[in-house]
Amino acid sequence: MRFLSFVAAAGYMTFSLTLKAQEVAPTSADGPFGFAMGMTRDDVEKLAGPLKDAPNSAQGLIMVSRAPKPNESFRSFSLLIGEKAGLCKIVAIGQNVDTSPQGTELNHEFDRQKAQLKALYGKSHDYDLLSAGSILKEHQQWMQALLKRERSLFSVWNAKEGSTLKNSVNGVLLQARAATTSTGYMVLSYELDNYSDCSKSEQ
Repeated sequence: MRFLSFVAAAGYMTFSLTLKAQEVAPTSADGPFGFAMGMTRDDVEKLAGPLKDAPNSAQGLIMVSRAPKPNESFRSFSLLIGEKAGLCKIVAIGQNVDTSPQGTELNHEFDRQKAQLKALYGKSHDYDLLSAGSILKEHQQWMQALLKRERSLFSVWNAKEGSTLKNSVNGVLLQARAATTSTGYMVLSYELDNYSDCSKSEQ
């Protein structure tokens, strides 16, 4: 009888510990890349691994090399976490794309990601602009102009544009960037509904 009581008690203890572990186990959220508005540094570290403070940047900006819901198109993530507001902005840095001087392959990658975002958020405002006075007007100078930041290629999703935002996302920005005249990458930024609550010192 004592043995049966011990077994029953041990079984109950194991069951209780299992339930407790399930209750505290972190899970990814429905927000971008599995992150959620208001997450703390501890929340992010449990889901995404070790944190690294971004160099030469404002207080509250951290970097992680993976996301709770990984996306092979992106290699790292910068997160703005306010002391009180928690996670309020996500910036994803894309994989390098080898491209021609005309930027053909980079434009194709931009269009591919833009189509995926439109499927999620609907209408966007799209821009392909060359700075006034730039002499880099030729087609074969497209990447050179992007590298010198005399050309901009980006799309915006927000309420003003009539986008259908969800999961606490307040605005989305997709940009093409140049690392060299033959290599580029995407930068995908999400401002969350609590972004305005992050103090200026944290931005």
